[in-house]
Amino acid sequence: MAERSGTCIDCGGPFLARGGKRKRCNTCADEHDRVRQLARKKAQREARAAARVAAAQEVRS
Repeated sequence: MAERSGTCIDCGGPFLARGGKRKRCNTCADEHDRVRQLARKKAQREARAAARVAAAQEVRS
């Protein structure tokens, strides 16, 4: 099977798109994954904080 080359959607650089589904080079993919993980953790923190506020309001009423 021939290796397919692709163009990164973030930096525009060429990379080997080994399954045909990849859209980013390794460097940009790592950065993208890190940003997504930070966003997920932030959303989880905010959800827990909202749950604590709701529980505190329930106790007061």
